[in-house]
Amino acid sequence: MVLGNNQLTVHRMMIVLIYVFRTNTLECHQTQFQRDENQCCSKCPIGTHVRNDCTKYGSTSCQLCVKNTFMNIPTGLKYCFPCTNCTAGFGLEVKRECTGISDALCKPLDGFFCLDTVAKSCLHAQKHKICQPGQYISQKGTPFNDTICLDCSNETFSTGNFTVCQPHKKCDSEDLLIDPGTMSTDAKCGRKLYRLFIIAFVVWLFCVLVIGVCVKKGNQGGGQEYQEKTYTSPGRTFKVHTVRTDLGSNLRRQNVAPHPPVIKLIFIHIILKTYK
Repeated sequence: MVLGNNQLTVHRMMIVLIYVFRTNTLECHQTQFQRDENQCCSKCPIGTHVRNDCTKYGSTSCQLCVKNTFMNIPTGLKYCFPCTNCTAGFGLEVKRECTGISDALCKPLDGFFCLDTVAKSCLHAQKHKICQPGQYISQKGTPFNDTICLDCSNETFSTGNFTVCQPHKKCDSEDLLIDPGTMSTDAKCGRKLYRLFIIAFVVWLFCVLVIGVCVKKGNQGGGQEYQEKTYTSPGRTFKVHTVRTDLGSNLRRQNVAPHPPVIKLIFIHIILKTYK
């Protein structure tokens, strides 16, 4: 097969270009970095960065990393990396301080768990979930996992701080169930003696009223004229009973203890609480 002159010329040019690129490509050792297309320089060790590149007459000069910067690999860079800042705003605190040869490591604050981890360092953390009343803590939070909350079942309750839901209190034979309880509150029991107290109080009040009516009617009998006047003073009430007989006027004063409405309100409140 015979090639034309033009094809031969193209092939020759390609061979020349390949040779030029091969001869001009500089390959440096892994302990070196390429300064330019004709020279390789030694890298600076960890904890330092390049201050001045090497020349034909001298080697690379290095400088220590300043505070809050580090370099953890041999480098040809002219600067060190900035240290990671473990800020409380991201729910973090320092696990390991930053040095000239290693970056800082961060960990979650107490009560937080890590959302994103890189090279054993937490980048961002979130606060543990708080269980609500009616829920129990199924799994406590860790630096790597959130708290797991679950709802209580029937006839049990939790304030949100329990690891197990507690059964509702059972009222015994002498107690009366006042409040059956909810998923967040316990049941409440009350003494049945309240009923006996109320019955006794009602009977006593009835007897007092009956006796009072009888006395009043007795004072009005036997040809006597009975009159009653009421006088008030701060804190007390006075009733004046005037009895007129054939022997003349006999004025008798009787102090009657006041019956403030507070006693009635207390009585009504006891009844409502007992039969709630």
